[in-house]
Amino acid sequence: MRSEMKTETVCKGVELCTYKTDDFKTAQASVNIAMPLDDGNNAARALLIYLISKTDRDYPTIKEMTDRLSMLYGASISGSVVKSGESQVIRLTLECIDDKFALTDESIILDSLSLMFDMIFSPNVEGSSFKDEDIKREKRLMIERIRSMNDDKITYAANRLIEEMCKDEAYSIRKYGTEEEIEALTGEDISKALIDVLLHAPIQINVIGGFDEDSVRKLVSDRFSKLERGDITELRTQFLSEAYDEREIREKQEVNQCKLVIGMRAGMTYDRDNYAALKVMTDIFGSGTYSKLFMNVREKQSLCYYCSAKLDSSKGIILIQSGVEKENIDKAVKAIKHEFEDMRNGNFDEEVINSSKLSLCDGLAGALDTPEDIDIWYAVQQTASCVYSPRELSDMIKQVTKEEIMTAASFASFDTVYILEN
Repeated sequence: MRSEMKTETVCKGVELCTYKTDDFKTAQASVNIAMPLDDGNNAARALLIYLISKTDRDYPTIKEMTDRLSMLYGASISGSVVKSGESQVIRLTLECIDDKFALTDESIILDSLSLMFDMIFSPNVEGSSFKDEDIKREKRLMIERIRSMNDDKITYAANRLIEEMCKDEAYSIRKYGTEEEIEALTGEDISKALIDVLLHAPIQINVIGGFDEDSVRKLVSDRFSKLERGDITELRTQFLSEAYDEREIREKQEVNQCKLVIGMRAGMTYDRDNYAALKVMTDIFGSGTYSKLFMNVREKQSLCYYCSAKLDSSKGIILIQSGVEKENIDKAVKAIKHEFEDMRNGNFDEEVINSSKLSLCDGLAGALDTPEDIDIWYAVQQTASCVYSPRELSDMIKQVTKEEIMTAASFASFDTVYILEN
């Protein structure tokens, strides 16, 4: 039996979101901590979440923590960092078996949750600082992550487009910080980052599975209500409803395939502005196999190896990504702009609209298929102005008209063209 996500305030700035269901063999939980990208502490928080996800005071080595997780029927706890609008969100994520599959009357979900909270409230520190050897390990791994992202030229090109397009906005700041910022971190910096988020960050705790609601509520309240929370940091994102001017940035590297990334302002003034119509418009333009970019730019004109568009409503931008041969770059840019002009002029039929709606709604129907899906669905909306369930968004999409799609396209404007060429 499934339910909708229930949300309640545990203490100042801390929300508990529970989704009780007996449908799954596993349970999922996460602690999502959000702070502004531009406060200068991204590197410290990013390193922090990976540090505390490996050990705690009672299990101070990775082997000891692994053994403890094995005793919890192979539960797993991991750290991650995401960017949502102009906020950095650090996440601790737990996966464990559902209580109904335990061999005793113990609650694996509660025991695993308690262990995850221990990582936050009782970290593996010496005095008031994290251990040097642990910091060195996580610095090395963090720098490897950054370099890996740079080595992936699709990711690199998208990041460079965002840096250029939003260079005067907090959105241009990378979620991990820079290599230089990471190298300069001290144990004191990371400890201060932990204290800062515990006292001031908006925190969302998601729990999905067949748990006892009262027991989970009591555990979360016991841990978090003891914090002497001060002023809770306000999260804001700057939306530019239109591009000031259109720019082209070219960069040379040794690449086998040139990367073309085009950034557009979606015409949004906040994260839910005209959301459903923009979802359908972007899908018809460049997301599905029926889309204009796929059918015309890629298939008919053979101007690129791939070409797709994606809406980031948390910032109000549309990202168009393509892999092209050098001699086809200018032709591809022209063709992409032509297809978008067709969107503005309504050169698409009801059959394509129906295909788009069906595809989007089918995707939404699967958004709650696993505990992980449910966790991610609600976690990514932590910084949103309002939260939609998959059913609510699906109903909104079904109501979108052709005229609304055309209007959404008319508000969007081209901002920056980024080309990575050899």
